[in-house]
Amino acid sequence: MADTTVQGKVERWIVENELPRWFGARPFSKRRMQLTWGGEFEFDAVSADGAVVVSVSTGCCKTVSGRNATGKYHKLKADALYLLHAVYATIA
Repeated sequence: MADTTVQGKVERWIVENELPRWFGARPFSKRRMQLTWGGEFEFDAVSADGAVVVSVSTGCCKTVSGRNATGKYHKLKADALYLLHAVYATIA
């Protein structure tokens, strides 16, 4: 099994440092959100006010043998679908 320690650190760095810089110093955290078709999905980063929802992908586009990592492309498409169907909900 692959060691994904570095990918986890990169994801945390993006959420803690870059997203607040890009979106006006808003704090972000991992959070579950409702989906329009029902159910929930845990997103990598959601702003404190719930207005910005982010999925962070750090996977490589090639396998160790040099082939296209089609499974990772499918995950990107699925994550995009979840982002499109996240229900905006303000936090009281």
